[in-house]
Amino acid sequence: VNKNILIGGGVAVVLLLALVFTFAGGEGTAEGFAFGDVTVEGDALAEYEAGGVNDPALGLTAPVVSGSDQAGNPVTVGGPGEPRIVLFLAHWCSHCQSEVPRVTEYLANNEVDVEFLSVATSSAVDAPNYPPSRWLESEDWPVPTLYDDQANSAGTAYGLSAFPFWVVLDGNGDVQARFTGELDEQQLASVVEVAAALGG
Repeated sequence: VNKNILIGGGVAVVLLLALVFTFAGGEGTAEGFAFGDVTVEGDALAEYEAGGVNDPALGLTAPVVSGSDQAGNPVTVGGPGEPRIVLFLAHWCSHCQSEVPRVTEYLANNEVDVEFLSVATSSAVDAPNYPPSRWLESEDWPVPTLYDDQANSAGTAYGLSAFPFWVVLDGNGDVQARFTGELDEQQLASVVEVAAALGG
């Protein structure tokens, strides 16, 4: 699969386009945590279409999604702040199960000047690898993770269409890229480099 990252410049404007990937398409239990309470402020982004060319979400202000991690600590996705990379994951997605250890290793071995966040979404009690909290804990996942509600409000707000789903936000909270699929180490490094250069 040809996975290209085309970077176009401008002051605090970086465009990641033409990314083509292959992809598979608050409630806790004693065994783990799966769902949280989520609030969404702002307009939802259009559903992402594979390929991302002419993505209508590019340049738009992303909705601000507020929720919590499995311990009840607040997690907010969107809004002004540091440039950030947001990774939407599903516990039953084999590509997500491959991506999580890869990202974990990358973050452990590299100095990263960009905020990483993740959203555990589309959880299903009857799907493999449930619940997501137990899976992420077993992988020593170091990224703050917002747990979506049972209506998948966070995923819907960001236009989630497949997994893994990546969103790059600049310091203003505007969308600079959306794409789906696994990243290898070199591609991840490229995305991190570009995201870190995005200012407010």
